Amino acid sequence: MLANPKHIFTEATKFRILVVMFKHYTLENNGISMLANTSSGSFQQLLGNIIVYQPDLKYLDESLKSILESFVSNQNSRLFCALADLFEWYRAGMSYNILQLTTKHINSIFKRPPYEERPYTHELTYAQRLIMIYHVLNCEPWETLVNAYDSLYRKMYNRSWPNKSKFLRSEGDGTSVAAT
Repeated sequence: MLANPKHIFTEATKFRILVVMFKHYTLENNGISMLANTSSGSFQQLLGNIIVYQPDLKYLDESLKSILESFVSNQNSRLFCALADLFEWYRAGMSYNILQLTTKHINSIFKRPPYEERPYTHELTYAQRLIMIYHVLNCEPWETLVNAYDSLYRKMYNRSWPNKSKFLRSEGDGTSVAAT
């Protein structure tokens, strides 16, 4: 087995996986659980696409399946489920408390704006990649999520969220998702 299996995917492959997850999430009301099922056609298609873009992974066979399943499940809970919970909380009038773990995931999503480099690596976070995907593929719900996080931030810290504008796509933003 590999020393750190999450590092087997290239940046482009990680981005492609998130785009596929995003499309399942928006088109099938969080159909990502289907994507994480190794026997589903969607999973098999994603696996095949990864091998096309990274042929060197073909030798991993069954290991690649479990690594991909773990990656999809992990990103689903950390990103997509957290955003769904934030949206539901906002839509319900912010009338209940969000779970602590969900709040932790939500805070990590809004920690770094798109394209801001982390101090220890030049790699984007999965949350930053997701933000870029929203900017390109479906900006309207993203603006609602940013407003929802702004409300959560105000509730948690009793002040305005200082980075809100960094998360909104400006009209002149030429962001593009090349990995579709």
